[in-house]
Amino acid sequence: MEYIIKPGLVKFAPYSGCGKILITSRHVYALSEDNSAAVTGGIVGGIVGGLVGALVATAIDSVKNRNSQAEFLDDADLPTLDESMKKSLRKTKLLVKMTLGAELIISPTFAGFNFTAEGQVPLEWRGLIHKGKVRRFLEAQGGKIVGRK
Repeated sequence: MEYIIKPGLVKFAPYSGCGKILITSRHVYALSEDNSAAVTGGIVGGIVGGLVGALVATAIDSVKNRNSQAEFLDDADLPTLDESMKKSLRKTKLLVKMTLGAELIISPTFAGFNFTAEGQVPLEWRGLIHKGKVRRFLEAQGGKIVGRK
């Protein structure tokens, strides 16, 4: 497998919310999910109106984003992603790209991992259900995991 991508909670200052982590043999990408349609619908219409507003806004966003592509998907370091994976990443934004190597310290937490590199803001990813698969992938790629949680 060339990469692994898993959903979870992502904290990378100042962002904190739903996102994904994409790990390749050379890099760790933290992605934020663009939920602006659902948020806008909720603000405008309250609970019931928010649900309807979110559905309508999501439909409009999907039509608008059908032919667009997230800028980070053009990165030469990314492995070739299949069309369904690219489609699922259209509404994400790149928060940070960290090089997977000796300078990147990966610390396990109860529900995920902290990624720390010299001179960079630390990245926290929480995804308890996917933690084991992510750990095995990181170890297979030579990631330096410090600690045993």
